[in-house]
Amino acid sequence: MANSVLNITIEQVHGRKPVTIFHLEGKLDPNTVEALKQAAQDALEQGTRCLLLDFKGVTLVTSAGLSAVLKLYKMLTPKDTTIGMMKPPPDEPYKSPYFKLANLAPNIYYIFNISGFATHIAIYPDIASALKDFA
Repeated sequence: MANSVLNITIEQVHGRKPVTIFHLEGKLDPNTVEALKQAAQDALEQGTRCLLLDFKGVTLVTSAGLSAVLKLYKMLTPKDTTIGMMKPPPDEPYKSPYFKLANLAPNIYYIFNISGFATHIAIYPDIASALKDFA
């Protein structure tokens, strides 16, 4: 995949809960996912507990990109919550209060929706509404 670039700009928002926002621009594919995973690992090591991925500038998400998003979801989901998720389906799917997505273009949202990710990851139309839900 020639010209695979993913720029990540990191912003810290200090509200009731501190939230780290990754503003993503480019492609989330096999050539760029390691940069996203490393940025998330670095943020976690620096104390991040709430992460918002801003997809406003993302033009492509491949299966490798979906896999990277799943890895971040797992990194930010407490272990005791994961144990509860392994039981038979509850009345309502679990959506992590620590990990959210915002600003997905219709074609990107479609990928998350048909893959089943939209069922378990909170997705918002904009950053402001996602930040309100972190509170």
